[in-house]
Amino acid sequence: MFKRLSLIALLAVSACDTASVPLASSQSDAAGKQFAPPPAGQAALYVVRGGDVGTLISATLGARNLGPFGNNTWMRYDVAPGVLDVRCVGGEASKAIEVTAAAGELRFVEIRATTGWWAARCDIVELSGDAGRAAVMQGKRAIETR
Repeated sequence: MFKRLSLIALLAVSACDTASVPLASSQSDAAGKQFAPPPAGQAALYVVRGGDVGTLISATLGARNLGPFGNNTWMRYDVAPGVLDVRCVGGEASKAIEVTAAAGELRFVEIRATTGWWAARCDIVELSGDAGRAAVMQGKRAIETR
């Protein structure tokens, strides 16, 4: 009996998506998944978040707050080429990486929630083009909220 109740409780908790954010239209999602080249003289950065711990993770690009990312979401940013300072912010810590993007390039980073002592932490990694495209295809485009 105890095992059955434990299993039911676990399934109920896992069904709750506590890391949801407003999503873009299906047309905007489909357009982003075409991986079109950025405008002339710019680079494109995709920030993706897979499904993991059910908590929101915020990200920044330089001084620009990108807003929170929920499970299985992504956003695309057309940016000036150069060294990009990309950060994630969890409840206990933040992490940063530098991504060098040349004009015309598509670059991909993934943010992840990790377990902390009392709140979620985050991690951020750059993905290869193939891994980045696959992550975008599995997610849904979120709306940037600032």
